[in-house]
Amino acid sequence: MKRQALVVGINRYPSLKQTPTSDAPHLQKAAADAEAIAQMLEKPSGELAWSVRRLPEVAQEGRFRVGDMTTASEDELSRAISELLYPEPHHVPDVALLFFSGHGLRKQEDGQTEGFLATSDANTRTKWGISLNWLRQQLLSSPVKQQIVWLDCCHSGELMNFLTEEELRDWLSGGDRLLIAACRSDREAYAFGDHGVLTEVLLQGLDPMQQSTGKWMTSWTLTSFIQEQLETKPVLKRQIPLSRHFGEQILFWKGTKEPISKIGLALGTLVVIIFIFLFLNPQEANSYTVIVLRLIACILAAIAASLVLENLSLERKIPLKKGQIKFTGSFTIFVTIFITFYYGLPALTDSQGYIRKEKIQVRHLTALSEYPALSLLEPTIPEKLTKILGLETPPIIYTKNPIFESLENFRNETGNETLISEYDYEKGAQISYASNINNRTTQGLYAKGRQH
Repeated sequence: MKRQALVVGINRYPSLKQTPTSDAPHLQKAAADAEAIAQMLEKPSGELAWSVRRLPEVAQEGRFRVGDMTTASEDELSRAISELLYPEPHHVPDVALLFFSGHGLRKQEDGQTEGFLATSDANTRTKWGISLNWLRQQLLSSPVKQQIVWLDCCHSGELMNFLTEEELRDWLSGGDRLLIAACRSDREAYAFGDHGVLTEVLLQGLDPMQQSTGKWMTSWTLTSFIQEQLETKPVLKRQIPLSRHFGEQILFWKGTKEPISKIGLALGTLVVIIFIFLFLNPQEANSYTVIVLRLIACILAAIAASLVLENLSLERKIPLKKGQIKFTGSFTIFVTIFITFYYGLPALTDSQGYIRKEKIQVRHLTALSEYPALSLLEPTIPEKLTKILGLETPPIIYTKNPIFESLENFRNETGNETLISEYDYEKGAQISYASNINNRTTQGLYAKGRQH
């Protein structure tokens, strides 16, 4: 299959001035639009490959590019279009595509309007550029059976203002054609970001990731995509792009979109496994294991979100670029997983024990019980705690409650008959007591080596 394209992007308009002293209305994005379209068309290979000609064309670093500081005259563009649509008989392509990005002009005379693709020598006095009426006739008379025209310029809708019913019948009866204009004949076309609005939509609509693997991207799927974008992008509603399709669908290339990223699902599953592991095997809050696993889980979740969002094509439904959607979604998932791991895991229990990582010189222990503390009932308790906790000096024990010097004084003054005092050498220093005041049994004071 022979497929040829003429891709035109004109930035320079030195003669298109309102007055002799006014600045020339040069463009910034037109050449970049054309180059992006050219590179997209050059990606397919084999029978789906396109032979792409650029205008204006410059050679840079061993390859051709659209010249962003180069001019293109009316004669050059007219000749290039004729060569595309009327090649030598044995070189007629199966598909011909014309893309134009630049200024579009509209001439009103004797109650009639005519649209033009402005060239660098246009001045709105003696030269206007390529007439869209002339372009329509060239398309109708061309031997190329499948024709595609994309115009990203102001007033480009004039291409579809068919003058007579006979002309419309000719369009309906001859060949397969796809005509897309950036705006209605009475509207202007805009450019935001890196490209013109229509060019950006074309690049998105023909991205292989927009279509499932193995399914064709066609002129029909592209026009459907444009209609979807028209419902979600306010700027498109303002300039009102137009598309007309005649005949059968024209094939572009096959999609490469996976239904759901398998790698993303695998990473998401791993995050769930890490959460379950920590839930069933809680660690100390300051454990390096928890910190590392939490960070790994957040990173994996963010990567998984990015891979999944890559295939969801949400840019078709919300007014954001794919990169913005992926970053926002990944960051949101990162924060969500961090919070989930921080607050979703079970609270620490006293049975988890204390793992000393380094020797501590001084430690202060506070009795939090509202009942009388028995920490110093036994004169050797501070020494035992010093040994158990591995301290260099005895701990200082604070409490807001009375501390009794003897068991006898404690029983006489509090009425307690039951006392349990024990040490757990395996899990750390643990002192506990049970007291019975006013027939209410309460347990209190667990000193596990926590620093207060």
